[in-house]
This record gives sequence, C-alpha cells and structure tokens, in this order.
Amino acid sequence: MGICIYEEGVRQVNNNSTTVFEGVVLKADRDNFTKLRKKHFPSDKILVLAKAIGLNDLDMVGDIESGDMRLDDRTYSLFLLVCGEHPSYQLIDKQIISNSDLKTPLAIKPPATGEEIKQYRENANAMRQGKMAWLLGLSSKKYVSYYENKEKTGVSPSIQCWTLFLLIINQHSFFRLKRK
Repeated sequence: MGICIYEEGVRQVNNNSTTVFEGVVLKADRDNFTKLRKKHFPSDKILVLAKAIGLNDLDMVGDIESGDMRLDDRTYSLFLLVCGEHPSYQLIDKQIISNSDLKTPLAIKPPATGEEIKQYRENANAMRQGKMAWLLGLSSKKYVSYYENKEKTGVSPSIQCWTLFLLIINQHSFFRLKRK
C-alpha cells in the first residue's frame, strides 16, 4: 500500500465550510483486529459488526482473523471507529449525539456514477484527487481517477472506502467524527 504517511499527525482542517479530518485511515493490524473483535463483538454479535463495516457476511470476519482474507487499511480503520478504539477519533451518531448502538446505517454504498463521486470530492473544498487518495490511504491518485471514471473503468470504491471518505469530509448522512 505504499508509504503510510497518512498515519502521521492527526489534525482537523477546516477550510471554507467543509471540515476535513486527517489521519483517520490507519495501517491494518490483523492481530489487534482479532483481539478487539473478541472484546467488543462476541460470536453472537459478529453479524452486527459485519453489517456495520460493510462486509457481505460474518464468514468474512473469520476469514480476516484466520488470514485467509487480507485486512484492508480502510476496513480496519472503520472497525476501530465502530468499536470506539480509534486512537484519535470517536464515531458519533448525529441523531442521538452519543456513541451509536449501530442501529443507524453506517456503511454507505458508493454513488452510482463516477460524476457523483467527483462532485463529492470537489464539494469538499475543491479537493484534488491526490488529496482524496492521501486521506484514504490509497497508494496513488489514479484510484480516485478510476472511481470518477467508473463507467469506463468498472472500478468503484469499496463500501468501507466510501464510508470513510464521507466521514472524513463530514458528509455522512448519519454519523460524524469527533476528535478525542
């Protein structure tokens, strides 16, 4: 995934009217994922976790823990936010202004068109593709270009990537980030 410069300094940038949070995406740690999953989501709650972080089924959680499936940095970071273990940010439900019990939808599917993705990015302080890629811990801005041309490329951001982007630019419909 390239150099992890996105793990450095965590700060909130407020340019114009859109708040942008930096340092949200952290390097994935499968051992920590497993430890925290067991602490916060026992076996009977794994489906709640899977749905919250946009995984298709609870078997994917087991596959991550066993090493059969790669733990993506964005999935890990979203997981840390869900279980309240992110070192710098807290996930706040906008509707109840407290830690959510995950009844409110967290994982958001990306827009249907690349043009809509581009609009979200540009509406976030006229953010450039490189900045979006950096904030999401992507190794290159070409991924953002692929997302914005998804009708041609067939490439769309993952649910986890899109959900984090909405949180980072403070545009998620139901949740917001709060600095710890």
